[in-house]
Amino acid sequence: MPTPSPVLPARSDDYLRALAKYGFLTADQLTRLHHKMGSKREVLKRMATLRDEFKFVTCDRRPRDDGNPYGRLLYLYKLHDAGKKYVRTLGVLPRRVETLGTAFHVDHRIEVNDFLISAELLAQGRDDICLQYVLMESDLRHDYFVTEVDGRRFAVIPDAWLDFRQGEWQTCISLETDRGSEEERHWRQRIAAMTKWIGKPYINRFGTESLTIAVIVTKGHHGIEPIEVRAQRLLQWTESVLEEQDAHRLGAFFKIAPVKPCEVDPAHLFFAPIFAQPFHEGGVSLLGE
Repeated sequence: MPTPSPVLPARSDDYLRALAKYGFLTADQLTRLHHKMGSKREVLKRMATLRDEFKFVTCDRRPRDDGNPYGRLLYLYKLHDAGKKYVRTLGVLPRRVETLGTAFHVDHRIEVNDFLISAELLAQGRDDICLQYVLMESDLRHDYFVTEVDGRRFAVIPDAWLDFRQGEWQTCISLETDRGSEEERHWRQRIAAMTKWIGKPYINRFGTESLTIAVIVTKGHHGIEPIEVRAQRLLQWTESVLEEQDAHRLGAFFKIAPVKPCEVDPAHLFFAPIFAQPFHEGGVSLLGE
């Protein structure tokens, strides 16, 4: 008798669609997307089957940039060739995954995906919110704004861009994830470039005037200071640049918060007044009720 073909583990199509959409995900992220907390062990088991028996995924083991001198292995799942072929039969076009790079860049991309996962979960859990469109950095690198700051060319390429709809309201978020590595001079140049991007260049690129520049601070300066201190420092630098350019009104476009998206409820991330805004007293939210 012929050997029966192996059966795909439960939720396999969900996992594979997610990998096609995000490029790569950790077991923790797959658990957040498709399970309740405490299900990671089952996710790891199913992903091992997809890797070993079906050759649908690969698992890249990397040290995580978390300040531990001994390192900590992180398991990153990506679609393999057979997996890419399979998701196409589901009507899904897999995202091209570029070289992951250093541990720092891997963690940065993981945290961007954490924010995008929170946005997806928020939209799934509320009938009044639609996540209409998402562009990742790899999409945005095909068409971006370049200007001159301090005598050098500076490109404005967000980490991601999201288009939320709440009834007739539209809120578009340009995401910047800060992991404490950027020095003051470079941050000031970044803000100066953004002041030139806000307005016509942005509208021409995205076809809307709606813009919130959300800065998510997930790590203190070189991993030493608290993230709250780092966020306050970025706020001060941003205000200083806007003051120098007599552009106080542009402060309304910026929102800065010390928060790790994977550690808070999506509703808290988007609706709680945890963000600081230049020249504004009190906290503000990303979406608001």
